[in-house]
Amino acid sequence: MTKYTLKLSESQIATVKSAMELYARLGMGQYSELMHICPDWKDERMREAVLMLEKIPNRSLHTIDEKFRQAWDIYRVVRYRLAWDRDPNGTSYNVEYNEPMRVAKEKLPEISKNL
Repeated sequence: MTKYTLKLSESQIATVKSAMELYARLGMGQYSELMHICPDWKDERMREAVLMLEKIPNRSLHTIDEKFRQAWDIYRVVRYRLAWDRDPNGTSYNVEYNEPMRVAKEKLPEISKNL
């Protein structure tokens, strides 16, 4: 299997984390997430569109397409890494400190912090 390395700044990896979370959540049918990123979320038409989409039943991670499960794995791995970088003692009782569990077929991606 071919592997790739991508070097990102702290703000860039945070953007990747947010993008992967949004992509995975939309793939699970959590369309209300659109209201968090859309500047017109207060617009009545936007609310109506999201409410209409919300009527579609959510899907569990195990019934969605593999690409959304991979996005969820990437999100969880990055979230975990950034949490420990932010607080190396892990003093917060937050889900960010829980070791990621794989939901996609491929093994979890690897991430490290360059000093």
